[in-house]
Amino acid sequence: KKRVLAEEQDKYENIEDFLSSLNITIQFNQLDDYNFSRVLQLINKTNQFNTTTRCYTEKNLKEMQDDDHFFVGVLGYTDQMTEFENIGVFIIEQKTDCININTLLLSCRVLGKCLENTIVAWIVNYSRSQGFDYLCGEIIETSRNTPVRDIYKKLGFTEEESGKWCFQTSNKINTPTFIKIGGK
Repeated sequence: KKRVLAEEQDKYENIEDFLSSLNITIQFNQLDDYNFSRVLQLINKTNQFNTTTRCYTEKNLKEMQDDDHFFVGVLGYTDQMTEFENIGVFIIEQKTDCININTLLLSCRVLGKCLENTIVAWIVNYSRSQGFDYLCGEIIETSRNTPVRDIYKKLGFTEEESGKWCFQTSNKINTPTFIKIGGK
């Protein structure tokens, strides 16, 4: 499959045209019984594109699922070469003065497809809709998560202290036009 993808990419002048040709569609879903085991797997096995590399047990996830201060989001993905699959997770928590991104991760199979901008833009919009002026996130550096270390900086967050980043939800995050957001 990687060879076929590389051959397809070679047909295009630039990466944006290639990604546009894939007809990428993502879905934002909430943690539920259908996706629970996949979310647990992603949280405990994804290292490269994982902002904090926190691991959670089934019990932890169920507690977050039942707590109104948490939202466990699941990112579904499909394109013309890939059947639908849940490939990302974000856990956000309502604090007193902001929404905090507790965890943000993507499967390595979709790295390089610019999905992270769209995910964080969705979280910014969600935060604003919940009445929060700030969205915060942190990066806990490990030897394996180099690909995600500068995500907040690239998206315009301000580093408040080492590894802690904040973003005003009145601001906008630019998202790629080639990514479509679909429903369940």
